[in-house]
Amino acid sequence: MKRTLLIGFVIAAGWVSAEPPFGFRARLADLHPNRLASDAAPIAVDEIGIDSNWTLIAESDDPVVMHAKADLADYFAKSMGVRFAADGKRRVIIAVNPEANPLTSRVVVSEGEVRISGATPREAFQGCCRLEDLLGARGRPALKRGERTFTRMFSPRMTHSGWEVEKFPDVYLDQLAHAGMDAILVFIEDPPDVTRNGREDIPALVARARLRGIDVYIYAWFAVKASKFHPLDPGAEAWYDST
Repeated sequence: MKRTLLIGFVIAAGWVSAEPPFGFRARLADLHPNRLASDAAPIAVDEIGIDSNWTLIAESDDPVVMHAKADLADYFAKSMGVRFAADGKRRVIIAVNPEANPLTSRVVVSEGEVRISGATPREAFQGCCRLEDLLGARGRPALKRGERTFTRMFSPRMTHSGWEVEKFPDVYLDQLAHAGMDAILVFIEDPPDVTRNGREDIPALVARARLRGIDVYIYAWFAVKASKFHPLDPGAEAWYDST
């Protein structure tokens, strides 16, 4: 039994060592890999095909929408092999519709238009990400006519970093947004800006995350300081304010 376990451990160790340390980052950094499928079915009669005669338009100049536009253009170019025209007659439109339901985005596909919208710029970006999912599953730049609605189940949907402790490079923030995350957690070990992995420019991180529709939750653990006063003790409120 022990010999079998040892052999199994050696084999497993060999599999694990097949990838260099942090090799997963190369995949995370490839935000828009090729999604064209060689066996994808031809465009059906109830579908529209998107090609280089189409134009990508943002109906809002909100920074999140503009980032969504750049991201979607990059997806079409790298994953679908389509580069948009400057003034095509058919259009992919990204829009904000304040009357839409919260946490909801819509993709409406008609003969000459694909309209992506959400109640907020964040939801409009989420609609673009869901459009990418549809196209990737289809394996070619083709979409069925009609309307699709996507509703996020809850918010905030937050996460720590899976890239490196307390580190959130731009491409990883984009990956989180594509996965539907809308908040990140950053632990401050030594206030105001030293994390468990060194000093972090917190205002810059907040700005980079906001561009992708992501909030930032900062928290810290003051074990020694918190043990000095119970919150209901006399003088506790002033003492906590002083920290």
